[in-house]
Amino acid sequence: MKYLIVISVAVTLCLVGCADSTDPVENDETGETNGVLTKLSLFETVGVIWDMIITDNNLFTAEDQAGFAVFDRETSEVLTRVTMRDAFIHYANVRALGILEGHDILTVFDRFNNTAIRFYNISDPGNPDYRHQHTGDGISVTRYIEMIECDEGDPIITISNSNSTFRTSYIETFIPAPVNFTDFPTPNAVNDFQIVDEYIYLSAAQRGMYIYKLDGTDASFVAELNMTGDALDIAVKGDYAYVVAKQEGLQIADISDPSNPVWLEDNSISTSGWAQSVSLEGDYLAVGSGGGGVYLYDISETPDKPQLIDQISSSETDYVVLVKIHNGELFVAGRYKGITKYQITD
Repeated sequence: MKYLIVISVAVTLCLVGCADSTDPVENDETGETNGVLTKLSLFETVGVIWDMIITDNNLFTAEDQAGFAVFDRETSEVLTRVTMRDAFIHYANVRALGILEGHDILTVFDRFNNTAIRFYNISDPGNPDYRHQHTGDGISVTRYIEMIECDEGDPIITISNSNSTFRTSYIETFIPAPVNFTDFPTPNAVNDFQIVDEYIYLSAAQRGMYIYKLDGTDASFVAELNMTGDALDIAVKGDYAYVVAKQEGLQIADISDPSNPVWLEDNSISTSGWAQSVSLEGDYLAVGSGGGGVYLYDISETPDKPQLIDQISSSETDYVVLVKIHNGELFVAGRYKGITKYQITD
């Protein structure tokens, strides 16, 4: 009996906490749904997927207690999986990845068991070559890593953000020396971020969104935009920032003036389930919404008001934790079901 009570309470909380469902738009002429997603393949992952990076040839996955893996993007074949059983590198909970293809650098963040960000040479993706690691204060709460190349070409900026902090640092390629981070305190925990030109846009959990201006390894606060919900992920294109806010679905901000961002409250979009992840490329924007599956939007004509063109149920994908669009393909990470690849057709 107690198990039935627990299940009933869990279902009730989910229904209360989920945003309203949204149906795909209909074609004006035929009245039919504009379905544009075609399932191509499944990447058989291990563990819970915390992060994934897609390149032209490969898919890299952070698989929690299973370590990290590298797949062939076209065949879905696993090329290697680096786990805690491998010699001298003991992974306990891999949570985040960073990559800079032009320099063949992969960074792997392990939250526990000698917490560190480890650096690999991936000139041969199927055989990652471990070089060195960075440990230190604040590393244990890293949430997201992004690597970009400076204008000068050689120094590389690695940017990660952690609990109430985001950090920047120049690093020299594979030099086994300490990584000297510059810390920038924030009023609360921050999640994912995106760098566009000289600005950093951060999803700021229950505070909404922060905007900072980046100058080398220095950064200055520009603006804060509060919201309801819990901002988990962010994607930016042109004059708009798209933020998934867990209980509140997809929120859109006008950032044409970064010093004075404005929520477009009338254009917010509810999704079934809890919005977890957002990704955009070209004319398309995808939202991974937990038990609500994945939503695909067209932003070509009305970027301030995305048009829903397809939706895939979580019964096919499992509970969606991450979505990524790359070269016209949509990658959907289910919590325990692997990563499903879809072709986006015009």
